[in-house]
Amino acid sequence: IAYAGDGILFDFDSELSRQWEQQARTLAPSKPDIPLIEQALEWNWERVLQEVRARRTRAEAGDTATQLKIGREILKQAGTEPALIDKAFGWIERAAESGSVDARYQLAIHYLDAEQPNATAREQGRRWLTAAADGGHEQALRKVITAFKEETYGFERDLQRSRAYSESLFAVLEARGTLENQPDWMTASWEYSDTLKQIKKEAN
Repeated sequence: IAYAGDGILFDFDSELSRQWEQQARTLAPSKPDIPLIEQALEWNWERVLQEVRARRTRAEAGDTATQLKIGREILKQAGTEPALIDKAFGWIERAAESGSVDARYQLAIHYLDAEQPNATAREQGRRWLTAAADGGHEQALRKVITAFKEETYGFERDLQRSRAYSESLFAVLEARGTLENQPDWMTASWEYSDTLKQIKKEAN
């Protein structure tokens, strides 16, 4: 099962997975003593194996939800192990490349909020944050709006782009049914008004 997927135990290896599956099938009729804690796995291993292989197939075919889920599962168990963190974000990046705005945003935060981000990481972070915002990710939009005003994360000041992203944010909020008297809309409205004031001030 571990070789059929791509988790924290082993890297994916279809051939080794098949070899261990064959050994399991050979051993099964002998009914060896199995610890109580592992009996449920013994009863269900064939079903679990099929599910893991099916999930891997979906991920390889470009299913963004599956790719992101695999990445997040590895990341949750990776601790501080650099190799596992890299493996996790490898899957998350595949999901981002396939079009997942959630994956793009998670990659952006990973690069931008690193303890000691280098210039390459910052550039990657800005690229993914902008991509997430362009895809309509609400939190990414809010961060980009502020970044273009306050020059955070190395963004250059650009009030017109900040204004444009604010208008995109209003569209996202409206699409999910946010009312104008609700906090999310009100904070976006305040930010937008502040941007317009700064544009007017600089024009004057």
